Amino acid sequence: MLIDVSHLNDEGFRDVVKFTQKPFIASHSNSRTLHGRTRNLTDEQIKAIADRNGVIGINAYKSIAGVKEGESPISRLADHIEYMVNLVGAKHVGYGFDLCNNFYNSELKFKFEPHNSDSLSSHAEAVLLTEELLRRGISREDCKLIIGGNFFKVFSDILV
Repeated sequence: MLIDVSHLNDEGFRDVVKFTQKPFIASHSNSRTLHGRTRNLTDEQIKAIADRNGVIGINAYKSIAGVKEGESPISRLADHIEYMVNLVGAKHVGYGFDLCNNFYNSELKFKFEPHNSDSLSSHAEAVLLTEELLRRGISREDCKLIIGGNFFKVFSDILV
């Protein structure tokens, strides 16, 4: 079993830390320091995940990343990644995009209003984020970890 804390409230997060000992993840969460939504993780929560050798996947949903009108969504996602890399190291950060635009355009379009909520139009645009991370000085080796290596390691350690 792999525990994912992305949708837990703060009290639930504390319970996971208190009652477990293995690595856990936040599959699609960002930094509360950079964007103060309670849906995002505090620095202490980010450190707790890293202390357990877990990974935080960066969420590409604009309102969770804190993308403002006219702001570069790629730059804002890179801000969250760079912040976490500086806080806990590259081996605890990953791409965890929660791309919802296609969900709104699916058969459920009659239940939801379509809108441009994602920072990336598809996973193919992840290369733009990787280019921004490299431009900011994050090494190629660390980018490989962030792109998928970190999640692969956690999944291998926990699920195998």
